[in-house]
Amino acid sequence: MRSTLALAVLMTSVVACQPGAIDDAVPSECAAIGARCQREDGPIGVCQMTKCDSGETPPCYACTPQH
Repeated sequence: MRSTLALAVLMTSVVACQPGAIDDAVPSECAAIGARCQREDGPIGVCQMTKCDSGETPPCYACTPQH
């Protein structure tokens, strides 16, 4: 039983650490609804549609907090 649990934990760790499994580069500008973005105050946010400022071409997005 213990060996099965240990093997499951090991396999999960290996799969989670595959190259490309975690994308460290998070853009600061949004290009699509629901995309991840880097907020100016530090944490990762999510892109949401917002009202465009004068002179901007729709669609316009804002990086908002996830919670």
